Amino acid sequence: MIHSLILSIPLLFTFNSVKAEVTERAEGAFRDTVIIGALDKVTARTSTVKIKVGETVKIGTLKVRAVRAWRSNPEEIPESKVFFEITERKDRDKNDVQEIFRGWMFASNPSLSALEHPVYDIWVIQVQGSEDNNDLPASQLVDEETSRRIDDLIDKLIDQSTNETDLTPEDLNGAEKKDSQMTAHTVNIEHPTSQGANFLSHGHSKNTLEVEIKSIEDRLSLSENSFEESLALKALFEEMKKSPIGLKLIEHKGLNAEMTRQTVLYDSLIKTVGHYEDGTALTNFDRKFYETFPVVKATQERGEIFKKLLQRALPKKGVVGSCPCGLMDDLLRLNYDNAGGVSLVGIDLDQQALDQAKENAEKLLVLTPYTLEKKDAWELKSPERFDVLTSNGLNIYVKTDEKVKSLYRSFYDSLKPDGVLVISALTPPPALDPKCEWDFSKIDQEALLMQKRILNDILNIKWLNFRRSDVTVTQLKEAGFKTVDIYWDQAKMFPTFFCKK
Repeated sequence: MIHSLILSIPLLFTFNSVKAEVTERAEGAFRDTVIIGALDKVTARTSTVKIKVGETVKIGTLKVRAVRAWRSNPEEIPESKVFFEITERKDRDKNDVQEIFRGWMFASNPSLSALEHPVYDIWVIQVQGSEDNNDLPASQLVDEETSRRIDDLIDKLIDQSTNETDLTPEDLNGAEKKDSQMTAHTVNIEHPTSQGANFLSHGHSKNTLEVEIKSIEDRLSLSENSFEESLALKALFEEMKKSPIGLKLIEHKGLNAEMTRQTVLYDSLIKTVGHYEDGTALTNFDRKFYETFPVVKATQERGEIFKKLLQRALPKKGVVGSCPCGLMDDLLRLNYDNAGGVSLVGIDLDQQALDQAKENAEKLLVLTPYTLEKKDAWELKSPERFDVLTSNGLNIYVKTDEKVKSLYRSFYDSLKPDGVLVISALTPPPALDPKCEWDFSKIDQEALLMQKRILNDILNIKWLNFRRSDVTVTQLKEAGFKTVDIYWDQAKMFPTFFCKK
């Protein structure tokens, strides 16, 4: 999945002079509006949500409340930070609510004080005021005791970041007790609708896309890049806004199931005719994206490798599954002439992906029996069901190695004896790992720079998890797989792993 296209380490939160920085940042102002990003790592669905301070927004099983929101003054180093209270309902049938995070999050460095959760990521995009000229200094919005405690917290954050140690939620507990009397207004964003859907992976209303565009324009105008780099980024962003794939990248911050399908099948479905399936013409930006971006080309190669390996592993009879299935092209486009006894299963938590998979199967006139199931990949609960199982892209949204291994164990348990798993993983760029496996002789350097500018500098993607091939092999074998063979794309960015139980 192309949500994985980040190429550089998130910006570090640095301080040149501790005491001077505290004084300078204390002159900022508390604001009343917060824009946050949220990711469901199981379904790969992302959302951008604007909430008022004091409001509570529901994201899956989480309730996220913005208690305080602070932003630096225009003449200062750009910074936004929000004090969150995040709770989770553990049991749908019981009123079992637990606080899982309480503390500040920083837009400039999400990892400094981050939510540790197996399914959801939450981060600060921006803090805004209703009218900047009406914003009051921080000292006028809080009483003396609360202001002192906030200053103490900032001091502690600076000390901790200097020692490169992350704070725990307990370190910040109790800092904003006096805000507990604010009235919480709950906004449910679990189920996107045709009117203003919040999940980026399934589209937005026009206004929501405009908000995304405005947010990026504001961030680019406040960036600390050189004059030449700022001009290059702004020109590139203007080009994106005139491109079908560029607009979708802005809206989704990556590719959803349908867009990934377009990427993998670009040569056969789009390039030869010069336009998309709906008749929309390709722009120069579209062609550069599909035909030159290194990770896009690696994804296209990965699609061909998957097709060959799955075709080879196809049994004459049995059950073949895809999880998460997306539009299920990985299975629906195989040749089943010699596999008359095979049935297909598509598994996804995303109902829209399942609906699109059904439409795709009907469009392709698939005669092979298939079923579509809404399930969590970690909770398949189908021991020894599949002869072949395929999965692509899910592991890049999983931060902890143990969680990745539990995913692989779920797949392992679902396979019959001698069953096969075909899976892929993204390898880290040199900025993240000195043992980078990329083959730069096969990478267009100009396209690599353009890719970095779009996915990191403009779209500001932060939620990806890379792993070297040897790490992935070890994790798969620890999950129980007997043999693991690696099949590389030319640039060695997106290897495929053929695993036997």
